[in-house]
Amino acid sequence: MSRRVAVAVAVLALALACDSAGTEDLPDLTGLYSLVSHTVNGVTETPPRVSAVLELSRQATEDGQAIGAVRFEMRRQGPNGAFSVGSGEGAYAHWKNGEMVMELRGHPFEGEFGLRGDTLTTVLVSVPQVSEQALYHSPRGKLVWVLDAVP
Repeated sequence: MSRRVAVAVAVLALALACDSAGTEDLPDLTGLYSLVSHTVNGVTETPPRVSAVLELSRQATEDGQAIGAVRFEMRRQGPNGAFSVGSGEGAYAHWKNGEMVMELRGHPFEGEFGLRGDTLTTVLVSVPQVSEQALYHSPRGKLVWVLDAVP
């Protein structure tokens, strides 16, 4: 796990009840998003071949970063027509400079985000880690989301 991901997860655990000044220009990403497109290794997929939801819930801000909970669910059609489903819950953090980290089901991801209107773009890659079975590492993925609802 990278140092930045480890620090973000530790900060999340310690700062859930904190809300400090100095984060006015930090975007609040809280909301339920639907997938517009998914690009990996230069191949872009869009609904209905792939569909996904991303739910972000900011829980604290401190020193130019926001931290919160994340829920992710993706349904993707394979070459044989069968669908696979992946989901996970965890934590995320993002900074004023556009950096973002996420942890889903114990897998850390790092990268960047951009927000323009109701469109959220995330570009994340899994942080290599050694598991009991093998080295897990996903390719860099660019996911474009549109905001559906804010709780």
